[in-house]
Amino acid sequence: MRALKNTASFSPRPLAWLMLIILLSLLALPGRAQTRPAAPGMPSVDSTTTTSITISWTAVAGATGYEYAQLIPQDTRRNPGAVGASATSATITGLNHGTVYGFIVRTVAGAQKSSWSQTAYRYTNPLAPANFRATCVAGTVVGLVWGASYGATSYEIKIGSGSWQSRDESRARVIERLALGTTYTFHVRAISTAPSLGITPASDSISAESSISVTTETAHVEPPTALQTSEITSSSVKLTWTASATSSVTYEVSANGSAWVDSGSDLQHVFTNLDHNTRYILRARAKSGNANSCVASAPSVTTLPNAPSAPTSLQTSGITQTAITLGWTKSAGATAYKVQVDSGAVTTLGDVATHTFSGLTA
Repeated sequence: MRALKNTASFSPRPLAWLMLIILLSLLALPGRAQTRPAAPGMPSVDSTTTTSITISWTAVAGATGYEYAQLIPQDTRRNPGAVGASATSATITGLNHGTVYGFIVRTVAGAQKSSWSQTAYRYTNPLAPANFRATCVAGTVVGLVWGASYGATSYEIKIGSGSWQSRDESRARVIERLALGTTYTFHVRAISTAPSLGITPASDSISAESSISVTTETAHVEPPTALQTSEITSSSVKLTWTASATSSVTYEVSANGSAWVDSGSDLQHVFTNLDHNTRYILRARAKSGNANSCVASAPSVTTLPNAPSAPTSLQTSGITQTAITLGWTKSAGATAYKVQVDSGAVTTLGDVATHTFSGLTA
């Protein structure tokens, strides 16, 4: 009975004081034990130049500022920066043109910092394509080429004030169905499309444009086709082709971009006085009056090396009833020799200066 009386007289006040002390202790813990602020969503890329990228992000409630850093391409945090709570964008400068970068951002709330956001990827703008030029100007056709722009993943063109079109990674286009004797202005620009890497949609960075003006011929002439080379020597090559679909034309030929040479109405031309052991690209075009066709090219061909001089000082030795040894002075530049007895079989040797003929008839 006494034990039951003592239990019933227990006071809860000491337990309440203990819970209050624990709560106050938790509130007094250092900042690292407090809840971290929320991270911003993945930043977006608002604009790019050849040397800068501007990113922005959505504000986070309770933020006192934000930090950002470059993560790609060095896979380390570079170009760090910080802004106040009222700013939700930053421009990173001093970047390289045509290069893909990745940026991350995090929230600052007093002494606390959130985890980093997901990475936003984007190329800086590539430089405008250089050496933009026409390689073919015909009556209704113009061929265009240009140099590579570092970091570009594709290129696109437009005619005059029309829309951009023909996006492709190649650096050449053939524009057809143009008007005769008409001047056109062509524009080309480079595109760098950042990889998605499974995180952010692909985005384009676009170069400034390069432009040229071209006037088409007053008549359309089809080029020759099926160009082939044959009869190759150390100083000459024969070029043949199939006739142009345009009637009553003559032809002109060129080797390695040299001046055009009239070949008349023939469907072949022999190039002479070429350099030995040299690669050549042979071209032909059709001509009607003052109008020329586009240029057609044969696969590249290499002339033969100069033939070595004949060996000298031939002499015999070691003569027996069935064998003779032939010796000679080597020719400059020769790497092998051929020998023969009378009109018999030809034997190919290496880089030697003697050979013994055996099994001869006494």
